Amino acid sequence: MIVVTRLTIVLACLLQTVSASSDSKPHIVMIMVDDWGYHNIGFRDNSSDILTPNLDDMLRESLLLENAYSYFWCTPSRSSFLSGRLPMNVYQEKALSVSSWDYAHPLTAGLGIPRNMTTLPYYLNNAGYQTAMVGKWDAGMATPQHTPQGRGFDSSLGYFNHDNDMYHYNITDQTLAWYPQRCEAEKYAGRGWIDLWRTDGPSNYTDGYYEPFLFKDELLELIDERDTDKPLFLYYASRLVHAPLQVPQSYLDLYKHIDDPVRRKYHAMVSVLDDNIGNLTVALKEKGMWDNTILVIQSDNGGPIYGCYAGTDNSLCGGANNHPLRGGKMSNFQGGIKVTSLVSGGLLPETRRGQVEHGMLHLADWLQTFCEAAGITCHDDAAAKAGLPPMDSLSMWPLLTGANSTSPRTDYPITASNASSLIRWPYKVIQGFVEFPIWTGPQYPNTSTPHGGLSPPRLDCSQGCLFNLEEDPTEHDDIAISEPEKLTELLAALKVYQDNTFERVLGPPIPKACETYIHKYRGYFGPFIDID
Repeated sequence: MIVVTRLTIVLACLLQTVSASSDSKPHIVMIMVDDWGYHNIGFRDNSSDILTPNLDDMLRESLLLENAYSYFWCTPSRSSFLSGRLPMNVYQEKALSVSSWDYAHPLTAGLGIPRNMTTLPYYLNNAGYQTAMVGKWDAGMATPQHTPQGRGFDSSLGYFNHDNDMYHYNITDQTLAWYPQRCEAEKYAGRGWIDLWRTDGPSNYTDGYYEPFLFKDELLELIDERDTDKPLFLYYASRLVHAPLQVPQSYLDLYKHIDDPVRRKYHAMVSVLDDNIGNLTVALKEKGMWDNTILVIQSDNGGPIYGCYAGTDNSLCGGANNHPLRGGKMSNFQGGIKVTSLVSGGLLPETRRGQVEHGMLHLADWLQTFCEAAGITCHDDAAAKAGLPPMDSLSMWPLLTGANSTSPRTDYPITASNASSLIRWPYKVIQGFVEFPIWTGPQYPNTSTPHGGLSPPRLDCSQGCLFNLEEDPTEHDDIAISEPEKLTELLAALKVYQDNTFERVLGPPIPKACETYIHKYRGYFGPFIDID
C-alpha cells in the first residue's frame, strides 16, 4: 500500500516547480566556425563543388542572417562575442603571443578579454545554466580568470592559441610561439608547446587522434551526460576550418575532382565541420532537447584568401573563398567581416523558418540576445567599477522572433590602426590602407593561383573610400567623389569612434610564461600569472 503524506505532496510540488523552472529556460547552443569562407557552403556554391548536406538541410528550417558581421580576424571576434562588446571596446589590435603580460597594467594586460569584464557564460551560469565550452578559446589565458573556467564555464576542452596541430595538438610556428630567446632554447626539442586544456589543467590526451573528432566526441558526451535539472549553454568554438589544413584521407577522397590541393583540403575540412554539426543536432533531437533549443551558427571572420606561408607545405594556407564579396580575412572589405550566420532550433518561430533576415547584426549582439531569450538581465557592474568600457551588445531577440521588423543596430565601427571603417546602413566608409582589395571567382583557389592564394598590394583609402552596400554589396564602385557630403559625414562619425577607442597595454611575452609551461605544465600552454 502506498501512503501519500503531506510531505510527499510538498516534495512533489517542489520537484515540479524546479522542473518547470528548468524547462522554461531554453538550451542555447552557439557554434562559432573558424575562418569560414562566405562562399564555402553548399547553398551558395551552385556548382556542387562543396558538400554540406547537413547545413543545407538545416537551413531549410532556419533563419538566415544575411547581414551578420564579425571582426576580420579571430581573437577580437571571440573576445567580442563573450564580452558583448564591439572589438574597439575589448580587443582589436594584433598581438601574436598568449604569453604577453604587463605588470604595470594588470587590468588590461594579456591577450583577449580584460580580466574585469564579465562574460556571457558567467551570466548564464549564475542563472542556473550548465555551461560548457569545446574547441578554440583564443580569448586570453594569462591568469586563471582569463581561461574558460575563469569566465564562467563549468567545463571546457580546447586550446588557447589561434591554432594548433590537429593530430599532435602542438604549436611549432615561431610567429605564434613568440618567446624571449633564452626560453626558446629550453623548449621541448622539435615538438613545441602542447596546446590542449581541460577545464583546470593540461588535457593529457595521447596524440594522434584527429582533433575535430576529439571535440565531436566531447560534444556528444556532454549532451548524453548533461545535468537534466539545468538548461544547457554549449559553446562549440569549432577549430574548423582554420589552418593548418589537415584532414583525414576519407574526407579528401570526397573531392578527387578538385585539382588544386589547397582548395581540396579546405573543402574536405568544411565537410568534417558539416558532419560534426549534423552529429550534434541529431544528439540534441534524440535527447528531446531540440524543441527547447536556440542554436546559432556564425563565422568568426571572413575566409582567408591569402597564399601559403613561405617555406611551408600547403597546410599553412588560406584556402577559403568569399565570392562574390570583395576581400577576405584581415580586410575591412565585406569579404573579411560579412559572414555566414543562421539561427535554428525548435524555439525559432515557424513563421521565421526558411526566411532571410536583412537587418544588421554583430557578433557582440548575441550576449544580450541570449540573455533576453533566457529571461535574465545582464549588466557588467565589475567592468564599470574597474573603469572599463560598457557593453555594446543589443538584443536581437525581437527581430529574430519576428516581433520587431527592424534591427536596433545601425552602426558597426572598426577602428584598427592600419584601416578603419564604419558601416552606417546602407553606407560604408573605409579609411586607411586596406588588405586584400580583390574579388575571387566561384572556384578559388585553383591551379592557376600561385602559392595557394593571392596577396595583392593594399588599397590606398587614406582619403576615404565610400560604398553603398544596398546598391553595391560587392563594393565595386567607390562613390567618394560623387557623394562628397556623405563621405565627409561618415568620416566625421568614424573619427568620433576612433577618438573613443579603448586603448590597452597588453605587454610583451614574458619569461615567466614559458618557464611555467616547462616546469608547471610539463610542456603545455596554461595560465602563468596568479597561479602560486
